[in-house]
Amino acid sequence: MLPLIDAERAWAYAMQLKSEANTEPRKRFHMISRLRKAVQHATMLDRLCNDSGVFDARTKLEVEVGHVCCNIAFLCTDAVGHIACEVLLEELKCHLSLTLNNTG
Repeated sequence: MLPLIDAERAWAYAMQLKSEANTEPRKRFHMISRLRKAVQHATMLDRLCNDSGVFDARTKLEVEVGHVCCNIAFLCTDAVGHIACEVLLEELKCHLSLTLNNTG
């Protein structure tokens, strides 16, 4: 599960850079780059989970939620992204409620 480790590593480093970006403006650009990498790795992990028949529905859902969260964080780095974040969050809520109703 190398994409999982890579996505979490990129995410964690982006969050560290986010806290440091208040004092050093250049860190913001590096943070956006790391978030972009996290999205790429999360997308790869999502594809791997959905293409293989090994993972159960709950694992696929958790991977999809992680993928959406990375996308939301990446999109929220600018003012226009906040609107997209709200739309993605609403879609995620609907998807989660439907999935939980079907599994439980």
